[in-house]
Amino acid sequence: MTSQAVEDLRQAIRDAADFLGQYGDTPLAERVLELDAGLARGDWRAVSDALAESTGSMGSLNDRYLSPANQDPVTESEAPAVNARLRALVARIRDCARAVPAAMPITPFSNAALAVPAEAHLGEYVAALERGWSPDNHRPAEIASDHLAAITHNSKDFLARMDDREAKGPPITLLDGTQVRRLPGITRWIWDDGFCGSIGFRWQPGTSELPPHVPGHIGFSVVPWRRRKGHATRALGLMLQEARAAGLDHVELVAAFENVASQAVIAANAGLITGSFTKDAAHGGGTAFRFRIRL
Repeated sequence: MTSQAVEDLRQAIRDAADFLGQYGDTPLAERVLELDAGLARGDWRAVSDALAESTGSMGSLNDRYLSPANQDPVTESEAPAVNARLRALVARIRDCARAVPAAMPITPFSNAALAVPAEAHLGEYVAALERGWSPDNHRPAEIASDHLAAITHNSKDFLARMDDREAKGPPITLLDGTQVRRLPGITRWIWDDGFCGSIGFRWQPGTSELPPHVPGHIGFSVVPWRRRKGHATRALGLMLQEARAAGLDHVELVAAFENVASQAVIAANAGLITGSFTKDAAHGGGTAFRFRIRL
């Protein structure tokens, strides 16, 4: 993980650690320097941790306030200027951490198009599922199996559900058994001289916001044998046109911290990290980034 963006983040971290050391907070300075060591090792989790430190609440670097009341070597009159400097250093870490995915290498340009799922292309979709690919990154095996069963049962109904702009489908059953109203949504197959993958878009009419159980507006998955050719980057760019047509002013996406490829795809479409969170166990656990693309 080497790039100017990473080096900028490392320098921002070191500057903040030096500043904290000057004011006697050696434990926090050492904790911050562990982020630099992680980046030096190429540990992608250090980017997520840097973002958490610079945007977090109680106990985080973002929460630190130097004050004589905390036995810090600063007077009451000095405290405002000293903490303004600290806030600037923390903001620099935040901005540098958000910029790292945008600096990832852009894959070659793709000529892929978005195809409305149809009977003519169904055979290739089934073949991809049977080869072990899944359109869902959270529950891959379960969703692939469900799709194969649904296609076998009634392929026309399956295809109709792939373009549900009026949310006519049945309610969605969440993992805890709760049923919620289905959102309008469309699925498109990424096509470039054959099936390349799938991308979906869902939205809430009249607003760019999403209900709490929906992590993002857009999700995508490219089959392993057609990756690193720019298909996902192009597909996302094309799907953003659908989001604009739906009247949204932004879309939200999520990507696991270890999924550098997806982060680069989102960043290549002007996505910016807005935060990080821990996925629940049902979705694999671990840390994920939230991205926002303004339309």
